[in-house]
Amino acid sequence: MSYKIEQKIITLKSKDNASDNRKQIEKVAANLSEDADPVIKAMGVQNAANAETIDASVLNQGIKQDAEVAATAKLHQDNVAGCEYYNETAVEYMKKNPNNPTKWAEAGFLVSSDEAHDKKAPLKPENGKMMQGTYSKQCVISIDTVADADNYTVEISIAEPLNADKYILVTKPTLIFTKSKFDFLVPDDYLGKPLWAKVTAHNTGGDSPASDPFGGKIIQ
Repeated sequence: MSYKIEQKIITLKSKDNASDNRKQIEKVAANLSEDADPVIKAMGVQNAANAETIDASVLNQGIKQDAEVAATAKLHQDNVAGCEYYNETAVEYMKKNPNNPTKWAEAGFLVSSDEAHDKKAPLKPENGKMMQGTYSKQCVISIDTVADADNYTVEISIAEPLNADKYILVTKPTLIFTKSKFDFLVPDDYLGKPLWAKVTAHNTGGDSPASDPFGGKIIQ
Protein backbone atom coordinates (compact mmCIF):
# COMPACT_ATOMS: atom_id res chain seq x y z
CA MET A 1 0.00 0.00 0.00
CA SER A 2 1.34 3.45 -0.88
CA TYR A 3 0.14 7.01 -1.29
CA LYS A 4 1.58 10.25 -2.61
CA ILE A 5 3.48 12.55 -0.24
CA GLU A 6 5.36 15.80 -0.75
CA GLN A 7 9.00 15.25 -1.71
CA LYS A 8 11.84 17.03 0.07
CA ILE A 9 15.63 17.00 0.00
CA ILE A 10 16.94 14.46 2.51
CA THR A 11 18.95 16.24 5.21
CA LEU A 12 22.24 14.97 6.63
CA LYS A 13 22.62 13.77 10.20
CA SER A 14 25.76 14.56 12.18
CA LYS A 15 25.48 11.22 14.01
CA ASP A 16 26.16 9.43 10.71
CA ASN A 17 29.62 8.62 9.37
CA ALA A 18 31.60 11.85 8.86
CA SER A 19 33.34 10.59 5.69
CA ASP A 20 29.99 9.74 4.09
CA ASN A 21 28.65 13.18 5.02
CA ARG A 22 31.76 14.82 3.55
CA LYS A 23 31.30 13.01 0.22
CA GLN A 24 27.66 14.11 -0.05
CA ILE A 25 28.47 17.72 0.92
CA GLU A 26 31.33 17.76 -1.59
CA LYS A 27 29.13 16.41 -4.41
CA VAL A 28 26.45 19.07 -3.94
CA ALA A 29 29.08 21.80 -3.45
CA ALA A 30 30.66 21.02 -6.82
CA ASN A 31 27.30 21.50 -8.56
CA LEU A 32 26.11 24.56 -6.66
CA SER A 33 29.43 26.44 -6.88
CA GLU A 34 28.65 27.06 -10.56
CA ASP A 35 24.99 28.06 -10.02
CA ALA A 36 23.82 31.30 -11.64
CA ASP A 37 22.07 32.44 -8.46
CA PRO A 38 24.69 34.29 -6.35
CA VAL A 39 23.19 33.14 -3.04
CA ILE A 40 23.22 29.47 -4.08
CA LYS A 41 26.70 29.82 -5.60
CA ALA A 42 28.06 31.27 -2.33
CA MET A 43 26.48 28.42 -0.37
CA GLY A 44 28.09 25.95 -2.76
CA VAL A 45 31.51 27.51 -2.10
CA GLN A 46 30.96 27.38 1.66
CA ASN A 47 29.83 23.75 1.49
CA ALA A 48 33.05 22.93 -0.38
CA ALA A 49 35.06 24.58 2.40
CA ASN A 50 33.10 22.63 5.03
CA ALA A 51 33.80 19.36 3.19
CA GLU A 52 37.53 20.13 3.22
CA THR A 53 37.40 20.86 6.96
CA ILE A 54 35.64 17.56 7.70
CA ASP A 55 38.12 15.69 5.49
CA ALA A 56 41.06 17.23 7.37
CA SER A 57 39.53 16.23 10.70
CA VAL A 58 38.95 12.65 9.49
CA LEU A 59 42.63 12.45 8.54
CA ASN A 60 43.67 14.05 11.82
CA GLN A 61 41.65 11.50 13.78
CA GLY A 62 43.32 8.60 11.98
CA ILE A 63 46.86 9.89 12.43
CA LYS A 64 46.66 11.13 15.99
CA GLN A 65 45.40 8.11 17.88
CA ASP A 66 47.15 9.33 21.03
CA ALA A 67 44.91 12.38 20.92
CA GLU A 68 41.77 10.39 20.13
CA VAL A 69 39.48 12.24 22.50
CA ALA A 70 40.37 15.70 21.19
CA ALA A 71 40.40 14.54 17.57
CA THR A 72 37.00 12.86 17.90
CA ALA A 73 35.53 15.95 19.58
CA LYS A 74 36.86 18.18 16.79
CA LEU A 75 35.56 15.80 14.13
CA HIS A 76 32.13 15.80 15.78
CA GLN A 77 32.13 19.59 15.93
CA ASP A 78 33.10 19.97 12.27
CA ASN A 79 30.65 17.25 11.20
CA VAL A 80 27.78 18.98 13.01
CA ALA A 81 28.69 22.37 11.50
CA GLY A 82 29.02 20.89 8.01
CA CYS A 83 25.68 19.07 8.22
CA GLU A 84 23.86 22.11 9.61
CA TYR A 85 25.09 24.36 6.80
CA TYR A 86 24.35 21.71 4.18
CA ASN A 87 20.80 21.42 5.53
CA GLU A 88 20.41 25.22 5.43
CA THR A 89 21.58 25.08 1.82
CA ALA A 90 18.96 22.42 1.06
CA VAL A 91 16.19 24.59 2.51
CA GLU A 92 17.35 27.60 0.49
CA TYR A 93 17.64 25.52 -2.69
CA MET A 94 14.10 24.20 -2.28
CA LYS A 95 12.87 27.79 -1.80
CA LYS A 96 14.66 28.91 -4.98
CA ASN A 97 13.43 25.84 -6.91
CA PRO A 98 10.07 24.92 -5.36
CA ASN A 99 8.42 21.57 -6.10
CA ASN A 100 11.22 20.55 -8.44
CA PRO A 101 12.72 17.28 -7.15
CA THR A 102 14.30 16.62 -10.56
CA LYS A 103 16.37 19.80 -10.29
CA TRP A 104 17.25 19.01 -6.66
CA ALA A 105 18.55 15.59 -7.72
CA GLU A 106 20.47 17.11 -10.64
CA ALA A 107 22.25 19.36 -8.13
CA GLY A 108 23.35 16.23 -6.28
CA PHE A 109 20.94 16.34 -3.36
CA LEU A 110 19.43 13.10 -2.06
CA VAL A 111 15.66 13.37 -2.53
CA SER A 112 12.96 11.55 -0.59
CA SER A 113 10.48 9.30 -2.34
CA ASP A 114 7.09 10.64 -3.41
CA GLU A 115 5.40 7.54 -2.03
CA ALA A 116 4.97 6.42 1.55
CA HIS A 117 5.34 2.71 2.22
CA ASP A 118 4.67 0.53 5.22
CA LYS A 119 8.24 -0.46 6.09
CA LYS A 120 9.16 -3.68 7.85
CA ALA A 121 11.99 -4.01 10.35
CA PRO A 122 15.21 -5.35 8.76
CA LEU A 123 16.30 -8.97 9.01
CA LYS A 124 18.87 -10.27 11.47
CA PRO A 125 22.49 -9.44 10.49
CA GLU A 126 24.60 -12.47 9.60
CA ASN A 127 28.19 -13.59 8.93
CA GLY A 128 29.90 -11.20 11.33
CA LYS A 129 33.70 -10.97 11.17
CA MET A 130 36.19 -9.19 13.44
CA MET A 131 39.84 -8.20 13.09
CA GLN A 132 42.47 -5.92 14.59
CA GLY A 133 42.54 -2.47 12.98
CA THR A 134 45.55 -0.57 11.68
CA TYR A 135 45.83 1.51 14.83
CA SER A 136 46.07 0.51 18.47
CA LYS A 137 42.70 -0.02 20.18
CA GLN A 138 40.99 -0.17 16.75
CA CYS A 139 38.60 -3.03 16.02
CA VAL A 140 37.24 -3.62 12.51
CA ILE A 141 34.08 -5.67 12.02
CA SER A 142 31.89 -6.49 9.06
CA ILE A 143 28.59 -8.22 8.38
CA ASP A 144 26.66 -9.08 5.26
CA THR A 145 24.71 -6.00 4.15
CA VAL A 146 21.15 -6.20 5.45
CA ALA A 147 18.43 -5.30 2.96
CA ASP A 148 16.34 -2.29 4.03
CA ALA A 149 18.70 -1.40 6.89
CA ASP A 150 19.23 2.35 7.32
CA ASN A 151 21.96 1.95 9.93
CA TYR A 152 23.47 -0.35 12.53
CA THR A 153 24.47 -0.38 16.20
CA VAL A 154 27.15 -2.56 17.78
CA GLU A 155 27.39 -4.14 21.22
CA ILE A 156 30.57 -5.68 22.64
CA SER A 157 31.44 -7.91 25.57
CA ILE A 158 34.43 -9.66 27.14
CA ALA A 159 32.20 -11.98 29.15
CA GLU A 160 30.69 -15.27 28.08
CA PRO A 161 29.37 -14.44 24.60
CA LEU A 162 25.84 -15.73 25.19
CA ASN A 163 25.39 -13.60 28.34
CA ALA A 164 23.29 -10.76 26.88
CA ASP A 165 23.42 -8.72 30.10
CA LYS A 166 27.17 -8.12 29.77
CA TYR A 167 27.12 -6.36 26.38
CA ILE A 168 27.67 -2.60 26.12
CA LEU A 169 26.92 -0.30 23.18
CA VAL A 170 29.84 1.01 21.13
CA THR A 171 29.88 4.83 21.16
CA LYS A 172 33.33 5.73 19.72
CA PRO A 173 33.68 7.13 17.14
CA THR A 174 29.87 7.06 16.85
CA LEU A 175 26.81 5.25 18.13
CA ILE A 176 25.23 4.75 14.69
CA PHE A 177 26.99 3.18 11.70
CA THR A 178 25.60 3.46 8.16
CA LYS A 179 27.77 0.81 6.46
CA SER A 180 28.05 -2.94 7.02
CA LYS A 181 31.82 -2.67 7.55
CA PHE A 182 33.08 -0.25 10.18
CA ASP A 183 35.68 0.29 12.88
CA PHE A 184 35.52 1.54 16.43
CA LEU A 185 37.73 2.17 19.45
CA VAL A 186 37.82 -0.53 22.12
CA PRO A 187 37.68 0.70 25.75
CA ASP A 188 40.98 0.25 27.63
CA ASP A 189 39.57 -2.34 30.04
CA TYR A 190 38.36 -4.45 27.09
CA LEU A 191 41.80 -4.66 25.43
CA GLY A 192 43.89 -7.81 25.52
CA LYS A 193 40.88 -10.05 26.17
CA PRO A 194 38.68 -12.08 23.81
CA LEU A 195 36.18 -9.56 22.46
CA TRP A 196 32.72 -10.51 21.26
CA ALA A 197 30.35 -8.38 19.18
CA LYS A 198 26.70 -8.33 18.16
CA VAL A 199 25.20 -6.10 15.47
CA THR A 200 21.59 -4.87 15.23
CA ALA A 201 20.12 -3.33 12.06
CA HIS A 202 17.61 -0.48 12.18
CA ASN A 203 15.18 1.37 9.93
CA THR A 204 12.01 3.40 10.38
CA GLY A 205 10.03 0.17 10.63
CA GLY A 206 11.91 -1.02 13.72
CA ASP A 207 14.93 -3.02 14.86
CA SER A 208 16.21 -6.38 13.70
CA PRO A 209 17.07 -9.19 16.09
CA ALA A 210 20.71 -8.86 17.20
CA SER A 211 23.18 -10.97 15.25
CA ASP A 212 24.68 -14.07 16.80
CA PRO A 213 27.80 -13.19 18.83
CA PHE A 214 30.98 -13.25 16.73
CA GLY A 215 34.65 -12.43 17.07
CA GLY A 216 36.44 -13.76 20.10
CA LYS A 217 39.51 -11.82 18.91
CA ILE A 218 42.04 -10.11 21.16
CA ILE A 219 42.32 -6.43 20.24
CA GLN A 220 45.43 -4.56 21.38
